[in-house]
Amino acid sequence: MLENRRRQALTAFVILGAAVTGLTAAGPFLWAIPLKPLPVLCLAARVALAVPWARSRTMLAALVLGAAGDLTLALQPVFPSEITFLLGLGLFLVGHLFYLATFAVEAQPRAPRLAAAAALWLMTAAALTLVAPHLGPMRAPVMVYAGILTTMAVTAALRRGPRWTVFLGATLFVVSDTLIAVNRFLAPLPLADLWILGTYFPAQYLIAEGWTRDQLDEGPARRARG
Repeated sequence: MLENRRRQALTAFVILGAAVTGLTAAGPFLWAIPLKPLPVLCLAARVALAVPWARSRTMLAALVLGAAGDLTLALQPVFPSEITFLLGLGLFLVGHLFYLATFAVEAQPRAPRLAAAAALWLMTAAALTLVAPHLGPMRAPVMVYAGILTTMAVTAALRRGPRWTVFLGATLFVVSDTLIAVNRFLAPLPLADLWILGTYFPAQYLIAEGWTRDQLDEGPARRARG
């Protein structure tokens, strides 16, 4: 029964994610705004059905805050102000802190993962060097956000376990947010919404699903040690 519900949550995520991406890329469909947070909430439901609350609460908090950030940023065509953007940025920032807390307790640095973390830092530094001169009054909040986002992704790289899924998702999150920054502050990108959401939704999926699979794999091992 639970596995069926998890499959249903994944199906809903795929359908809603594709719908939101397509509608947003096609034009300003204001009636579609309420759809924006639903894909990530489907991922939260999928995690909640698989991992007990005591172990999943910080992951669930990150996903719910991401969904709240999605809704807030979707409202920008209705409330086109810096306050809306900053509120969405703040929700995602706190969400990244919950991701960071989730991954930090799983840290087990090894040479390949340290190399991946270093490469990510260099990539982010290059992107910030490109965008920073154009941030204007948004420089401080964007730079703080970028620092937290990158730290989250680096922490994802240093997690224990054989899978790289979570780190790949975190890296895609960095890519998606970099595209937002370039499109907003540097120069408009062709099909920007398609590229941004086309990296964002897979990022959230890979983080949530990769982490969940790791927890399910660790369950039998934990019971065996006990």
